[in-house]
Amino acid sequence: MPVTMDEEYTHRSVLLKEVLDLLVTSEGGTYLDATLGLGGHAEGLLERLPKAHVLAVDADPEAIAHARRRLHAHAGRLRVVRGNFRDLAKILAGEAPLSGALFDLGVSSLQLDKPSRGFAFRHEGPLDMRLDPAGPLTAARIVNEWPAEQLELLLREFGEERASRKIARWIVDERAHAPFETTTQLAELIARRLPRTSGIHPATKTFMALRIAVNQELEALTRGLEGVLVHLKPG
Repeated sequence: MPVTMDEEYTHRSVLLKEVLDLLVTSEGGTYLDATLGLGGHAEGLLERLPKAHVLAVDADPEAIAHARRRLHAHAGRLRVVRGNFRDLAKILAGEAPLSGALFDLGVSSLQLDKPSRGFAFRHEGPLDMRLDPAGPLTAARIVNEWPAEQLELLLREFGEERASRKIARWIVDERAHAPFETTTQLAELIARRLPRTSGIHPATKTFMALRIAVNQELEALTRGLEGVLVHLKPG
């Protein structure tokens, strides 16, 4: 029997009980799930707190569609908004004070496991890495257009990559012959030239740095936290 997307990606979030134990401060009120993803945390909140409401936000329309199907039984207590962390101040304007807020950082298995999203190098896919498919910047644009100095800074600051200067130079040299188009193209370049010194793939830090840059994750998180803090109930 074929496995549907909903069956494949329905799972309980890691450490769900522990997260909810720390998050829940009231049996009622509104809780913010700032990273709806596949809906695991929102589902946990709605099941544990039958009197509470959840406001859930995500930038990925595919994840939102999946979560809506998963959480359809709770539709009356769930409001889903497509948006980024940087939009939270606007989204929360006019809302009652929040009983709690949850940020689950990183990418979901739905995004990692789909080669077409370009987040991983296990399978060949386009160098994309956008959490919001409508976003203007892709990983391909960065590796094909940014100068070596800017690439080096990105890899060092966002990826904590010790070989940032070497990798930046390899990228610039390689793209002079042909542009980077796929995840495996970039990963294989780094793997050929950078020895594996631990259990992780040599391109792992480069991919993390590119994802953070493509989605402006650190800036968005800062703005999101600022927007949420003023909407939390005291205590």
